[in-house]
Amino acid sequence: MRDFTLKTYKLLLAHLQDSGRRFYTLEDICKDKPQDSFVVLRHDVDRKPYNALKMAELENAKDIRSTYYFRITKKVFDPECIRNISSLGHEVGYHFEDLSSLHGDIDEAVDSFKRNIEKFRQIVPVSTVSMHGRPLSRFDNKELMKRIDFGELGLLCEPYSIVEKLDLRYFTDVGRKWNNDSVNLRDKITGQKGLSLRTTFDVINALADELKDENLMLSIHPERWEDDMFPWVRNAVWQKVKNAGKYILIKTRHGS
Repeated sequence: MRDFTLKTYKLLLAHLQDSGRRFYTLEDICKDKPQDSFVVLRHDVDRKPYNALKMAELENAKDIRSTYYFRITKKVFDPECIRNISSLGHEVGYHFEDLSSLHGDIDEAVDSFKRNIEKFRQIVPVSTVSMHGRPLSRFDNKELMKRIDFGELGLLCEPYSIVEKLDLRYFTDVGRKWNNDSVNLRDKITGQKGLSLRTTFDVINALADELKDENLMLSIHPERWEDDMFPWVRNAVWQKVKNAGKYILIKTRHGS
């Protein structure tokens, strides 16, 4: 079975359910820490919004709710797709990149962030947000959180702080591998030593072994998950090119 297909994702969901973990949205755990074993599925919709819809439909068919963060770029901010995902019972939030988009102008970025939240709220309720890494930018969008008054904007939390607060094990599919730090610039938790797993099948196996007693947050990018062969191959090849560039960029920025 090929990795990074919806069929493989469906298998992952089945094993998460079989492990006894309950599924929560980010909004859920921001309001109240669950007392049972749980997993938070967070989806960063960087591109291909209708890949996200397919994933949302698959989850809905298995009575699973998750969280989808949409960028506000022209090809991603699709109101119909956003409404459809929300109507399936999933949480939708803003995948913000205002600081990098505005080249580090923090005051303009704060104003832009507020305007964009309101654009989303004309479509669906929004109570959580997540930063977009923008690896080619030298500006880290996480820095914007230091200037945002969550209470004033009716926001509950963002993923990275809640992972640290609740001591969750965090995994991301950046680079089409799980917790692949060699090509991961910003989608990581400071100080957390992640279990580096190559494939989704490794993650599945770890659920009954190294991770059996862990509460989890999985960060998943829907555009990486394709059943059809041609887009799957194109994705795999292009990801190798991007990974090489990211590796060089990381080495350059860290001076090694």
